[in-house]
Amino acid sequence: AWPAFWQATFTSLSIAVLSGLLATGIALVLASARSRRAVASLAVWPLDLAISLYLAVSAIVLGTGMFILLRTVADVFLLAPLLVLLGNMLVSLPFAYRILEGRLASLASTQDRLCAALDIRGWRRFSLVTLPALAPEIGYAAGLSSALSLGDMTIVALFGSQQFQTLPWLLYQTMARYRAGEAAALALLLLCLTLLLFTLFVLSAKLAGRRNYA
Repeated sequence: AWPAFWQATFTSLSIAVLSGLLATGIALVLASARSRRAVASLAVWPLDLAISLYLAVSAIVLGTGMFILLRTVADVFLLAPLLVLLGNMLVSLPFAYRILEGRLASLASTQDRLCAALDIRGWRRFSLVTLPALAPEIGYAAGLSSALSLGDMTIVALFGSQQFQTLPWLLYQTMARYRAGEAAALALLLLCLTLLLFTLFVLSAKLAGRRNYA
């Protein structure tokens, strides 16, 4: 019977899932590029440095920077969902990249010669060989990125409003109004949703990997 709760839940889950998928997809592309450069004996430190720079920038600084850059050229509150999605994706990108990069390097060292001998290349190799072997790491990276996004309060604190609310933002507003019972219920629900979303990504990826192997 609380419309704001359902709206915030739908918004949070939508942003979390999209953020997790985008972060994992971009991390997979970057990790693949690093693996290829390593095999070709090219320098890989520029990629590592570019990814690691995000760890030196806090989410609130990133959100503030986007707010300052865009406030004179666009309505930042109208773009709030996209900005929160982008900010959450960038914050979780280094973690997803590190999860995938190590596994891809291991696969390259053990599978490159065999795939070259069998003339399995490009998309065919990725779909038949790399993706099934990488499925658990992809699920873990997507689950972790989604969980981080679902519980994030830093960026939405700049762009949240009555028209755009997430569960952490609604939790903050409820606590500010001294509604302790509702705040406790929201906190418990947010914890359960975070664990459930992470588990779904991990289990789905493992199941997909097993089916591909079969």
